[in-house]
Amino acid sequence: MAYFDLAEIDQVVGPGKVLSDHRRAAISFPRDVHLRSQRGSLEQRVRSLVSKELGECPTGPIHLLTQLRYFGHYFSPLNLFFVYRAPDSAFPAIILAEVNNIPWGEQQVYVLKPTWSEADQAYAYEHPKQMHVSPFMPMNHTYRWSFRSVGQQLIVGLENHEEGRPVFHAGMSLEKKPLAHRTIQRFLWRLPAMSLKVVAAIYYEAWKLWWKRCPIYPHPQSQHAARAAVQVTEPA
Repeated sequence: MAYFDLAEIDQVVGPGKVLSDHRRAAISFPRDVHLRSQRGSLEQRVRSLVSKELGECPTGPIHLLTQLRYFGHYFSPLNLFFVYRAPDSAFPAIILAEVNNIPWGEQQVYVLKPTWSEADQAYAYEHPKQMHVSPFMPMNHTYRWSFRSVGQQLIVGLENHEEGRPVFHAGMSLEKKPLAHRTIQRFLWRLPAMSLKVVAAIYYEAWKLWWKRCPIYPHPQSQHAARAAVQVTEPA
């Protein structure tokens, strides 16, 4: 995944820069896939959305954690925007969790306000699920997020809870590396077409669940009139 300071995106993305923004490049950064309900630059979209939903937006840096586009193909199930109060803040004041589903192409943005959890030793958030993501997961789930930053490492966890008990867990542990031509080339060589691999992995896991005859929950058609929705969540 790639990690950007949105204020510096024009310095690293574009013709002759570290990352291309051309759709058919081997690896590129797509500007138009994020926060589709908003207008303006990516930074403006974030600040506008946070201000609209919360009444104000912190004025510090905004960082984005996202997948890149490979050979014209892009899909990222989760992108995270970290909104800081000041450049020297230890942890963001607001986190936007941008969730995308496949094959429906819908997008749900959860506006999260951090709360430290002694039990998790991390910043934790809990809120109702609002968008159909998997035919093997019902809509009556609660999402519980956890975020922890240790040095150059970021650890993100997500649990689905049903009637108070955890039924699913996913997580990732990432280590920050400098964004440079050499890093991009090495990453492309080791993990070509990462977004295609993400999609293939999603369908493979779905096939395994179908093979085990797990219950199937159809898309709740009455709940997806808007293709890009926003929910503000209060910490539990």
